[in-house]
Amino acid sequence: SVGSAGRTDFSELRPGLFAAADFGKGPAGFRASAAWVRVGYDDPLSQYTGELTLALLETARFVPTVGAGAGLARTYRVDPVTGARGGSANLGVGVLRAQLDYRLPLGDTDARTGIAAIGTMPAIRANDAPELRPWLLLTATVTVGF
Repeated sequence: SVGSAGRTDFSELRPGLFAAADFGKGPAGFRASAAWVRVGYDDPLSQYTGELTLALLETARFVPTVGAGAGLARTYRVDPVTGARGGSANLGVGVLRAQLDYRLPLGDTDARTGIAAIGTMPAIRANDAPELRPWLLLTATVTVGF
């Protein structure tokens, strides 16, 4: 899956890129994903996660999916003395995902387009990481299965 992403902490929406790979046959599986938001700015974020997933109504035209997991977020570092931003810092995060895919009518090909909301909760913070509130990652993707 690849597509656009938007990160919001409910004060503003920041644009980015999203990519994911799903593994497993049937309704249960595993998803590895990554998002890059505002790379090149003074408040970038990259998020790398793994989730256990459950696809409901897997063979229907509209496929709702839920997932839960954990991962790593990398963001800017804050100097404890001056408060200046620079470099990078790590955060351990927990994620919950709700997604709705539309299965494209392309014969036997597993091709879908979908939208998702991924709630992210910072759980473990490095000493030099900023105090971030939970955020929501909104994605719009295209997926082709093998």
